[in-house]
Amino acid sequence: GAKQSVELPPEPAAATSSEAAPPRPTNGGTLFKHQDGKWGVLTSAVIPELTDDNEGREDDQPKWILDVGDVTFPVSEKCNLVSNAASRRIDFLAPNGVYAIRFFSQPGYEAFMAEYKDALFEAVYGMRASDANKVKQFGQMGAWANGVDPAGAVWDLTDEPPPGADDAMKDFNQEEQHATEEGEDVMDMKMGAMDNSFLIRGNAVDVFRNREGGALSDAKQRVKLMDNANSYITPTKGLLANQESSMLLLSPNQGRREKIYQMDLESERVVSEWGCKLNDVDIPMLDMCGDNKRSQMTDDKTFLGLDSNRLIRWDRRMAEGVAQVLASPTLGRVEGKDYARGTNFSCMATTGDGCIAVGSMDGKIRLYSDKSMNQAKTSFPGLGSPITSIDVTYDGKWILATTATCLVLLHTCVRAKNQELTTAGGGR
Repeated sequence: GAKQSVELPPEPAAATSSEAAPPRPTNGGTLFKHQDGKWGVLTSAVIPELTDDNEGREDDQPKWILDVGDVTFPVSEKCNLVSNAASRRIDFLAPNGVYAIRFFSQPGYEAFMAEYKDALFEAVYGMRASDANKVKQFGQMGAWANGVDPAGAVWDLTDEPPPGADDAMKDFNQEEQHATEEGEDVMDMKMGAMDNSFLIRGNAVDVFRNREGGALSDAKQRVKLMDNANSYITPTKGLLANQESSMLLLSPNQGRREKIYQMDLESERVVSEWGCKLNDVDIPMLDMCGDNKRSQMTDDKTFLGLDSNRLIRWDRRMAEGVAQVLASPTLGRVEGKDYARGTNFSCMATTGDGCIAVGSMDGKIRLYSDKSMNQAKTSFPGLGSPITSIDVTYDGKWILATTATCLVLLHTCVRAKNQELTTAGGGR
């Protein structure tokens, strides 16, 4: 597949003294459109204008319109406007494509963003963007979201901390807590729904107790991970299973990414290992996750595996019932799909009903239905940077993904032909 470009074309070189530089409005910028996998200049100089079609009318119901050259559309959350102050850039969705504006000046960018935020507030909440109305909607959170304390805020030092906070802080401050040894990067964290949560780093899994109020306390348990050859395993991914009594581990070592290990959390040892093979060929896995978000609380024996161009549902049940023998049996393939070269999958997550969100190295995010892995139901265009991690809410309405420099939040709800609200992955 063609490589998607995230970078806008470079700005024109400054005019020489012998050239007459064309005037550029301080509140304007260059309009780009994304097509055929790259950005192209649509209009060299535009001034984005926000107008309220209902201003001065009796009902005073805000109806904001964004006009950018030949592109005109109502302001709403569907615009998915993303801003980048460092590059004076905004990206947004319009009815006929994906656009970007690179502003000529920082003051012009900041003035537009301030005006757009107020227009979006009025479009979403149907009320004027006054301080009183913002407080009515957000309370003190509105000020805190902007990095400032709300006016008149008084911090009461006698307020009680959240339940368990004192004990949790005491545990974390003690010298006996798990020290991160040299080279022990934190690779994964698995939050349990029951008693414990787990931190995977180096060749060990550290155990933490779940406390009231969302706090964690150090259980002072460290499980060293070794395979049947007494070689240390350095996993990069973990997956809770069997009602959180075991954890599946994926090792990133050279030549061993085709291995899945099962650690029994009660006996604190690796009890099983499997090879990932398809037609007698090793299939190195990049990521794995449960069939759905409930899987870790069930006894499901199947789970999903991912490599750069393949999505597979594996079954760890053995025909001879020898799951506890470290003999490297092969995982059974229940179903899956090999995709055209160029998908470059990197990570995945599942919803409560089994829809799958998959991130890619080109920044794209694809959604697959729980009914079929053959073709993505929806594909969100990427920012160009690889998706390094991804998660999705239980109801599938929100996707949270990370790149090396960005945190990406996507709303997946769309209107079906019957006007019923559904998620882009196919659920309601």
